[in-house]
Amino acid sequence: MQSKFNLTEDLLKRSEEADSLKNYLLKRYEQIPLKPFTLNINAEWGYGKTYFLQQLANKFAVDGHPVVYFDAWKNDYTKEPLLAFMSELNGQLDEYLDKREQKAKNILKKIAEFSLPIIFSIIAKRFTGYSVDQLNEMLSEDKELDKNKVENQVSTLVSNMTKITLEEHFRTKNSINDFKENMKNLLTKIESYKNKKLPLFILIDELDRCRPNYAIELLENIKHLFDIEGVYFIIATDSRQLSHSINAVYGVNFASEKYLKRFFDLEYTLKTPEVYDFAYYLFNHYNLLNHDKFFVPFEENEYKEKNLNIVAFELMAQFFKLVPRDIEQTVSMLSTICLTWNEEHKIHLIYMLFLIMLKHKSNSDFEKYLTKSDWITSVDCPLNVDKTIGVNQRYVIGNEARKNILLTKIIERYSKLENIAIKTFFNIYDRSENPIENNIYNLIENEKGITSRLSSEVLKSSIQTYKDKILHCGQFDIISKAK
Repeated sequence: MQSKFNLTEDLLKRSEEADSLKNYLLKRYEQIPLKPFTLNINAEWGYGKTYFLQQLANKFAVDGHPVVYFDAWKNDYTKEPLLAFMSELNGQLDEYLDKREQKAKNILKKIAEFSLPIIFSIIAKRFTGYSVDQLNEMLSEDKELDKNKVENQVSTLVSNMTKITLEEHFRTKNSINDFKENMKNLLTKIESYKNKKLPLFILIDELDRCRPNYAIELLENIKHLFDIEGVYFIIATDSRQLSHSINAVYGVNFASEKYLKRFFDLEYTLKTPEVYDFAYYLFNHYNLLNHDKFFVPFEENEYKEKNLNIVAFELMAQFFKLVPRDIEQTVSMLSTICLTWNEEHKIHLIYMLFLIMLKHKSNSDFEKYLTKSDWITSVDCPLNVDKTIGVNQRYVIGNEARKNILLTKIIERYSKLENIAIKTFFNIYDRSENPIENNIYNLIENEKGITSRLSSEVLKSSIQTYKDKILHCGQFDIISKAK
């Protein structure tokens, strides 16, 4: 069977996780085939929910299951979520029908027909508070009322409204029942085709990005209309974000998390990605993966199978104990700096990341570092950094072999370059036996083409501009967009 989406490389390595979830859902259907099911896939922004959902869709489609994919955010422009959803449902289910078979086409047509009264009733009530039938009947009654008898008019109106409300309730209920019956007939027809099998998987993405009212109404409609055997809903959300959105509508004291649980039978939380994989995914998203301006002083032969830019980021993220949300925001800030980078010189990625992450973790600590660059190595530094993390590097000092260079030492070297005389710089450079430090010093020497090694002037380097660039970048409100 053909895949539903053309997907790029699985950068977060979720294929195995998708297989595991797929197998669970299919086994569940085998054991409980007569019960509908709704699963919430929960993950924060940037964890790759969209890719994971489309990956699942492909796996179901290849196995022969009918699949409907609905991007709620793309349809958020309409005020009627059910109308947008039904339109997408009809269009995608039509692909699974034998176009030569009139019976199948008639069933799909009936599904559309029976959904219209429900949708129109919702629209009418949205604007007037009354359904289409209620409005028509009240207008008709209004002409017949004696305007001089106000008490009779009110009494008659109340009586008519009670009657009409009951009739509308039963009419809508019958339309829903007819809709469900025709959906069951359609599923039976699809299942009868060769290489097709139930359940039907309906995947809804980006619900947490929608207007709260839109998201709530879509969930309510799905709950009432699609309580149908053979239908499995998989809805991807950032549950915490969606709960906050619902609180914005109903108030902070509203039990939004409990309210959401009534729509789902089960919640599955995506695994937290490994730092390297997550950073790789984000660097790729922001076109930073092989950025030609990045300089990393590590020796490539120590990291043969890895991208040095990502290795540098991974080490710095571990150094600052960043959580995924921190990682998202720091990569986004790095991207902003790169977009405005007009220098001809390379970006010393380790030092730039150090400054970005320092500011992200604590503005006050960043301010202290601005006034005293060696503060980071002082004993009174309260910053929660890991001072045991080092870089793989084999080199020899005298007869002693070394295999690890601490990040704190590398950052300390960069810090001293902020305010150092040229002749002092070369004294340190000439005595250094550390290959990573030598790579840094060599690039800085070539950067400015220094002619006099004995000058007492302060060494000028592009790294001295990093702090200002980060401060300017801080004027942007970083809003990440990766999925």
